[in-house]
Amino acid sequence: MDYVVKAYLDYLYRVDQRSRSKDIEAALRLMVPGQAKKFAQYLTEQKILQTQREQQWNAIWKPEYLEHAPGKPLTVKVYGTQEIDMVVKNESKHLTKHILLTVDLLPDAPEDGTFRLDRNLRSGFRINAIDYKELSSNEAETPVTSTQG
Repeated sequence: MDYVVKAYLDYLYRVDQRSRSKDIEAALRLMVPGQAKKFAQYLTEQKILQTQREQQWNAIWKPEYLEHAPGKPLTVKVYGTQEIDMVVKNESKHLTKHILLTVDLLPDAPEDGTFRLDRNLRSGFRINAIDYKELSSNEAETPVTSTQG
């Protein structure tokens, strides 16, 4: 169960422009279908992927702490750090975000008598909801390095 949560968050918060569309597709496949459609609409309406593309985002995602909510075995809380390099108005910037995510899971529907399917990374669970809370962030300009010879 934790594996599917870690993979899902990695698809969303590790940003590599060369594989971004495939990563988002993989994240959406891990979700309950109706929720995946809503999340895809949210990403489009908020222009999140467009902004990441325009600002040439590259990000590293580091989950630092994972726990199950007390009394809610299908709710996983993950604290992590996202290190983002981007270009804004022709200037390189580095942003560090400390994020608390709460992910709600649901058992997947069985197919041919099994719950462990490729669509849920053979975990038997799919993502039903995600709650995002940014705890802190700090931005720094990345100096341009030049070599003179």
